[in-house]
Amino acid sequence: MIKFIALAASVVATSFGFAQEETPNLQPPECLQPNIDFWHSVYTEYTKHDLIVFNKETMEIYDVYPRPKGNKRAVRAAKKQLIYKHAKALPKAERKNVSIQGGARGLFEKGLLNFGIHYPAIAEELEKHNMPPQIALLPFVESAYNSKATSPVGAVGMWQIMPKTGRMYGVKNKKHLRNQEVAMKTAIKILKANKELLGDWILAINAYHSGPGRLLKASDIAKSKDICEILNFMDANDVKIKGYKFYSRNYVAQLFAIEKAVFSNSETEGVEEDEESEYVDAGF
Repeated sequence: MIKFIALAASVVATSFGFAQEETPNLQPPECLQPNIDFWHSVYTEYTKHDLIVFNKETMEIYDVYPRPKGNKRAVRAAKKQLIYKHAKALPKAERKNVSIQGGARGLFEKGLLNFGIHYPAIAEELEKHNMPPQIALLPFVESAYNSKATSPVGAVGMWQIMPKTGRMYGVKNKKHLRNQEVAMKTAIKILKANKELLGDWILAINAYHSGPGRLLKASDIAKSKDICEILNFMDANDVKIKGYKFYSRNYVAQLFAIEKAVFSNSETEGVEEDEESEYVDAGF
């Protein structure tokens, strides 16, 4: 089954000019390569039954443990114990960076099943608007191309658009955001507006998750439109922007990790049911 999916991905990629040996329109930012490698492992090597203990600053994986059995409270307690085990071996200043992420290989494989169905039409529409082809993978990151998805904060559909944002772009009824055509065209409008405001496609993509206001503030503070310069400036000067934390900083890396995984020759095992990606912070 997975061999067939990999072949399908290769055929689609070649059809739209994204064969594996070709250079994508957007280059993965060099500063995010450790993050991209980490998320590639999350999506392709580890399942929901794995707990990945890692450093959220360097993205180094310390160890991987089997997910313990029990209720949510027991599992969370076990996660905290694993974090403490690794954190106590580090200098005090670094302990806060130890975190846990659940594997997401099953979620990735579900997305791969949907990829061949939805990707071609999205890529074709993006080409009409002269937009980067990687954007056709955003629904993979957001929902694994699931038009029925609803996030805990209320984002709706394949593109995970907030109803309030939908209304700003003319979609009055949130149920219409589950319509693939409506959601795609709305997402394109959002991303083009982000690009107009921020002046860079990487920032525009990042703003799709974080909101353009946060990225505009970060860009203004760092006096740059380059994501690496912005992140380096924030780290070097200990700049904190409310709402722009771990997942926001890793959104672009997840996109490029998905791209790498989809258009690679790697083979994975069967799809797992009810896969979820989990992240637990150190809490120090």
